[in-house]
Amino acid sequence: MKYIPCTEQEEKDILSFLGYNSFDEFISFIPKNLLINEPYGISEGLSELELLAHMKNISNKNNEGISFIGAGAYDKYVPTIVDFLSSRSEFYTAYTPYQGEVSQGTLQYLYEYQSMICSLSGMDAANASLYDGASAVAEAAILASGHNKLNKILISPFLNKNYISVLKTHAKNLNLEISMLPEGNDGQTSFEDIDLSNNDISSIIIQSPNFIGQIEDWSKISNKIKDLSALLIGVSDPTTLSILNPPGHCGVDIYVGEGQTLGNYLSYGGPYLGLMSVKNSLIRKIPGRIVGKTEDIDGKTGYTLTLQTREQHIRRERATSNICTNQGLIALRATLYLSLMGSEGLKKINQLSMSLAYYMAKEIDKIDGFTVVHKSNFINEFLVKTSYDAEDVANRCLKKGYDILPISKNEILIAVTEKRNKQQIDKLVDIFRNHK
Repeated sequence: MKYIPCTEQEEKDILSFLGYNSFDEFISFIPKNLLINEPYGISEGLSELELLAHMKNISNKNNEGISFIGAGAYDKYVPTIVDFLSSRSEFYTAYTPYQGEVSQGTLQYLYEYQSMICSLSGMDAANASLYDGASAVAEAAILASGHNKLNKILISPFLNKNYISVLKTHAKNLNLEISMLPEGNDGQTSFEDIDLSNNDISSIIIQSPNFIGQIEDWSKISNKIKDLSALLIGVSDPTTLSILNPPGHCGVDIYVGEGQTLGNYLSYGGPYLGLMSVKNSLIRKIPGRIVGKTEDIDGKTGYTLTLQTREQHIRRERATSNICTNQGLIALRATLYLSLMGSEGLKKINQLSMSLAYYMAKEIDKIDGFTVVHKSNFINEFLVKTSYDAEDVANRCLKKGYDILPISKNEILIAVTEKRNKQQIDKLVDIFRNHK
């Protein structure tokens, strides 16, 4: 039944209750120069057919460039069935399953999601997702500080710049001290001159592959701090773990990552998916929802939200985190994607991306004025230094229908996914070659 929430009489009653005779009297405190006294100039409403045509005309102005941009968000192929299944109404409109007995479907797929993230990362336990990779990094640092009661955080200089920004925002009001580790000449984090004798470090955050695509050695770092209270936080694109040694096998205590690459679109920056998994000893410190599996009195499998006494809606200010929800629909898409691809499918797309990336790096390195900074030890992303203005190079590429990312005046970060092909790469290389 249609309902108009505020009739003319109801408006009069509200104004009278507030002590006003009219709406104009109610807003009389607003300066006259701020009020709009003329019609907005909005046309009459359109029919559905007219609206679709209008929106199509607007969308035709978009420049759908071929993307070689990465830096934490990647133009990956999403199988059609992921869109179809995730758009089913029972998934699309579901909310946090507080009432377990009527939410078994939602709880089961979240449990499966957790299991897949544990399998991928080699860790013992995962939560039911966080907001995005950046918030996951911040939550991991807070978890570590709450665990060892220390407040000093060491971060790699090659950690994603957006992650650093969000981490600093959280740290500012939590009395967490952030220090940047030095850069090595090899595009990796250097630990040569770091004093660890005071045992005052809460966590060390290392991304691998890092922001410029280089693979870091988590095991080496873990061995260096094994006798300290510090926790090692490993950050990565989860798809790369199909061909790299997973963080749980490298001494990492907390794994976090951005799950956009697991069946989710770029979509103007979100919604994305924060991944987190931990060693078993940290499970009671992990933020967000955890779904557990059990049996009922009849021996049937059942799923429920578990360990909820950690959470904000119960412990309030004593909760381990302010996170009180999860990216359920995006986690579902990740679960569907991982189910479809399997471990072998993930390996194949990474091997394809890697093959294309090394081919492209080799071709760019032949061009005068362009140098691939690190010619090996990457998967699908690499740094190019140019003698030209990087912004100018990017603009010229854009005019030709190619998107690349300048990250400084003379540096370009290139990412190659399985959606790219040799013809596209050769075309972009030609644009570089002809740049004057």
